[in-house]
Amino acid sequence: MRNWCSRHPVWFMAFYALFYLTFFALLERTIQSPDLWVHCRLDDLIPFCKYAIVPYLLWFPWIPFTLFYLLHFTVVFILLSYYKVTKFLFDMLIYEPLIERSTLIIR
Repeated sequence: MRNWCSRHPVWFMAFYALFYLTFFALLERTIQSPDLWVHCRLDDLIPFCKYAIVPYLLWFPWIPFTLFYLLHFTVVFILLSYYKVTKFLFDMLIYEPLIERSTLIIR
């Protein structure tokens, strides 16, 4: 399971979100508790701005999108970095003796 999660982090996060949200909805329906209003006089002094609702509503899709985006491109970046390092080491293995041999010939 741990190996699969490390190979598929985006799918793991999607399944975890599905699991979490399912049980959250189940708990919200089954556990009944009284509603508590938390309010003070300072809340009445804060003016309401109707345009503030737009960034507030955009925040909810922004967070999962950012997480999926970063997970996807982090995996691509790691694979690309692995390719670059492997190519560099392979090139050093092949070309380094040739460079040393050519410097020996020039001298």
